[in-house]
Amino acid sequence: MIPRQMRAVMLVGVGKLELRKIPVPEPGPGEALIRIVRASVCNGSDGALYSGHREIPVAYPWMELPWTIGHECAGEIVALGSGTDGFQVGQRVASLRYGAAFADYQLVNIARDALFPLPDSLSYDEATFIEVLWATSLYMPYIEPQDRVVLMGLGPSGTMFLEQCL
Repeated sequence: MIPRQMRAVMLVGVGKLELRKIPVPEPGPGEALIRIVRASVCNGSDGALYSGHREIPVAYPWMELPWTIGHECAGEIVALGSGTDGFQVGQRVASLRYGAAFADYQLVNIARDALFPLPDSLSYDEATFIEVLWATSLYMPYIEPQDRVVLMGLGPSGTMFLEQCL
């Protein structure tokens, strides 16, 4: 049974997070409600927004505070709206929705945000890196074999980028 309220970590200002109780969203047409099992902290967005190194109005004009942060996550579908063929309640998935991963549930628009079914062989911990791998792969078509590339640090994105290049 899906509760009416859920916990969510809300960014309320620079360096200010609050754990709040908010309503659990209901999926409409083309949407899935995911029970979040694992979520990772993104140093490129979550950390930058929290610290104030990335100003919300500049980087994300559609984002308003308070904002449920987090976007690298995996979980299980607990409810589906109409028009969600190919997905089913109980299915393990990774989500590419920006925001709302640091909560008990996340509402995903399947067409806009992307939802990836997970094989049983992939753990929820590993699945949180799907978003990082996907984002990193967006740059691959722009690199030619003769190009020189400099990676400044080998965090998860840099390591995955190298793996794709080799």
